[in-house]
Amino acid sequence: MRNRLSVKNSRLAHKVATTLLLFLVFMGNGRAERTQFAPGELLVGYAPGMVSASGASINAVCVGQANGFDGRLGISRVKVSQGISLESAASQLRMNPAIQFVEPNYTLHALNDYANDPLLDSGQYAPETTQATLAWGIYNPKSTIVIAIVDTGVQYTHPDLVNRIYRQNGAMVGYDLANRDTDPMDDHGHGTHCAGIAAAEANNGIGIAGMAGFNPAGSPYGARIMPVKVLKGDGSGSTSDVADGITWAADHGANIISISLGSSQYSETLNRAVQYAWSKGCLIAAAAGNDGASSKFYPAANANVVSVASTDSNDGLSYFSNYGSWVTVAAPGSYILSTILGSDYSWMSGTSMATPCVAGEAALIWAQSPGLSNQQVVDLIKTTTDPLIPGSALISAGEGRINALRAVQLASSNQIATVTSIQAAGDIVGGNALVLSIGLSQPAGAGGVAVSLSSANPAVGVPSTVKISEGLQSITVAGFTSAVSTVKTGAIRATVGTHAVTCNTSVSPLRPVLIQLPTQALGRTPFTIRVTLNGSLPTKTTTLYLRADTGAVTLPSSIQIGAGKASVDFTAATRKVSRALITKVTATLNGGNATGQIIVKP
Repeated sequence: MRNRLSVKNSRLAHKVATTLLLFLVFMGNGRAERTQFAPGELLVGYAPGMVSASGASINAVCVGQANGFDGRLGISRVKVSQGISLESAASQLRMNPAIQFVEPNYTLHALNDYANDPLLDSGQYAPETTQATLAWGIYNPKSTIVIAIVDTGVQYTHPDLVNRIYRQNGAMVGYDLANRDTDPMDDHGHGTHCAGIAAAEANNGIGIAGMAGFNPAGSPYGARIMPVKVLKGDGSGSTSDVADGITWAADHGANIISISLGSSQYSETLNRAVQYAWSKGCLIAAAAGNDGASSKFYPAANANVVSVASTDSNDGLSYFSNYGSWVTVAAPGSYILSTILGSDYSWMSGTSMATPCVAGEAALIWAQSPGLSNQQVVDLIKTTTDPLIPGSALISAGEGRINALRAVQLASSNQIATVTSIQAAGDIVGGNALVLSIGLSQPAGAGGVAVSLSSANPAVGVPSTVKISEGLQSITVAGFTSAVSTVKTGAIRATVGTHAVTCNTSVSPLRPVLIQLPTQALGRTPFTIRVTLNGSLPTKTTTLYLRADTGAVTLPSSIQIGAGKASVDFTAATRKVSRALITKVTATLNGGNATGQIIVKP
């Protein structure tokens, strides 16, 4: 399919292409004009969830002060005091056993590393080479899939993008981490080019068609673009801003995160960011790099990232593309026509261009079968590739250049079971076990179905993931509750792919519900009382308070109930009486009461 093109100040048949690839560069490569890292800043890593912002601030006092803390990743940005070198500060910080790593806050740059000058006489070839145009013929999206373009921002007013921007209640969802504001407008151009490759609107009579830009008439679903700006107008930014952009996207509804940037320098900060996004159910695609080498490039080479090499119009590996067994798949990246600033179109080359091509394919798959998990989408991308010329040995064994038609066909034919119900069995008492029942739309297929669980009830804990084995349509899962003194409420969510269901839960305090004692007793005669609770105690003892409403019965003011017990027995005494007295005995715990009565006779 070829759209009518409007390219300003150029002729389509004789266009000189400027090739631009965005890199995250560790500047130990002789580029003296670039800053190696943000002056006076270090990134300090802790085990996530183990240190608070105040704790990070205290730990930074020896060398300077904390200037931001991300509890999700366990990373603090530290501004080192003047007069202290970064090497000395890093050495002092590493002496703290709570600190797992210290690294510079690398400065990231956009570089014009390639200047190719071919004469182009055609428009797009990627959607046809990958058979995306044929995939659109069977495409029936059932869900909205959000692709976060983590880059220089996006010209969200571009005519080919404006209808594909992700919005909630009419407002665009996006952010500018580079300038810390809510306007992710592109002032560089690279991000806009990537956004068009992924999801520029198809069949609208103008410009180009993105991989996931086609929607059947009248469908409210399909791919949407989330602009996340992490680099400034000069194409530079920091590791911490890119990491913040990835986690921001994961926290604000992104299903797919497209990262057309990277570095040969490993960063634990970036690694934690992509692992956080993966744990939130996102698929992460990242550029393999443009060094024409087999050396690893990050974050593409990190675990749980789809690393993308580039192919050319002859379906061979692009001369500039990195390669190796660590690369996941390849996609068209040489001389790719897409959207640019000024509501225009132009060509760029690089693994930067191949990456949103894969992100777009992932969106087609996921919208077609929303019950898939991020791992299942990755598996479909990998297992439906076409061999490269001269062969796929240049990337992961058995993999090759993506084929969107085969991937969407497989997603269509293998109807994936999705979650339809979740229920909590019985009354829930704090400190007691919780049993959840989870149901699927159909029996789980080969390999089973992974269900992600989360709890918004502060008193309820659930496993993060459970697996329903092949052939089963439901499962019971054990959770736990913590002891509470007041009722705690909140929903438990079960998610498969992009589908989720919830059930509301209410956790009640442990309370006495029954007192068993004799109907009568003689004065000066001891008797036994049993108090039964509405559940068993958690791991520690608690105090039960007692009282009697006459002097005929003598009780201790309180007794201890041992851990794991659901009832307690104790002995009470009676006094000498001259007439029969009806006495009410009350047990109190967490504001709940149980009562019984006994007749004390002379």
